[in-house]
Amino acid sequence: MQISKQSSLSVNITITFVGLLILQPVIGSQRKSTLRDDEKARSLLVKVANTYADLRQFYFETLETTETLSKGFTRSSQVRYVTAADAEDRARFSESSTVNSGLAVFDGAIHWNLAPLLRQYTRRNAASSVFTDDGHSDARVVDARKAALRYKKRYAAVATRLLSARFINGENSKRQVGVEASYSMPAGMPEGKIFRKYWIDTKLKLVTRELSIASIANPNTEHPTRVEQVIAFSSTAIGNDIPAEIFVFTPSSGTELVEQFGVTSNSVSRLANRRAPQFELQGFDGTTYRLQELIGKVVLLDFWATWCKPCRIDLPHIEALYQEFSSQGLVVLGVNTEPRDRSQAFFEHQGYSFPSLVDLDASVSRLYLVRSIPTLVVIDREGKISSYLVGLYPEERLRSELSKVGIR
Repeated sequence: MQISKQSSLSVNITITFVGLLILQPVIGSQRKSTLRDDEKARSLLVKVANTYADLRQFYFETLETTETLSKGFTRSSQVRYVTAADAEDRARFSESSTVNSGLAVFDGAIHWNLAPLLRQYTRRNAASSVFTDDGHSDARVVDARKAALRYKKRYAAVATRLLSARFINGENSKRQVGVEASYSMPAGMPEGKIFRKYWIDTKLKLVTRELSIASIANPNTEHPTRVEQVIAFSSTAIGNDIPAEIFVFTPSSGTELVEQFGVTSNSVSRLANRRAPQFELQGFDGTTYRLQELIGKVVLLDFWATWCKPCRIDLPHIEALYQEFSSQGLVVLGVNTEPRDRSQAFFEHQGYSFPSLVDLDASVSRLYLVRSIPTLVVIDREGKISSYLVGLYPEERLRSELSKVGIR
């Protein structure tokens, strides 16, 4: 019996050992297969990056849907883009959404910019900068050659900062594959993670759709900011299939050629050095602000919106001026035409401390002839308009305007 047990034990050990010998190559094969799949996914992303880096002639139509989620604040946007370029250095860029739209065309000699909502367009020759001599940069004045690179640059970097890549099960076919990738954050950005899914045309090595999810540390709260974005390509052409007429700009009937967007030929002259139109508006906290009661102080009005990118760039500078000069009698008032809950949530989320007023019916915006934002109006201690600035200006220019009315 004892021998039998030993024999039985020997048999068991042998079977187990043989099993290990048989299974080990299989497990090793699975590991190699998985590794090979990851390497293939990475290799495909490198090929995609090279394809976009080499693109010289292209036409893309896309729809970008973005949702930003943070504690107490949600912002959604949907924008249609057209980007195009050809071998003659001509380019076209357009964006269209419910709140903003614009068109930029470079025809090889002239930079054209159109603001459809304003029914205005600008014209600059190729040698001129899109910035005016005083450093002013209007958000709607765009160099089409640079803006058209939106997707070329994005996907030429598809293999940069890549942490992992793998094919998505069930998303692969002969013509299209799905790849899931993770990335490290760009240098200088807060800590966070970026995950992206790409659907890729295997023949052209071009992206047809992208889902991006980023979780970014927010220094103002313990809750990270989550940004979800979908980019869907509805039309794509590369090579010699780009029609030449795409790079021709023809002003539509009823549009006006202007030097600067948002400023009509007489808007500044009608307001500069005139008594500021009186108004009464409530702030986010319900406090009523009457311009008449601010005589003796310098007032800076900032007409802004949450969806306005130049406004978001400008607001920290306005906050800095408020913090520095409020003790000298500077009153800063934001003016916003959006629903209170949306603008207030954004304002508080960013930590701005100067008051912002609710101009829901845009009555005050009309009083001040605001047709483009940001618009900044400086009112002196006597209640007269000293400066009227449309667009994005360097902080030094704002300080210069304030110094004219004794704030320095």
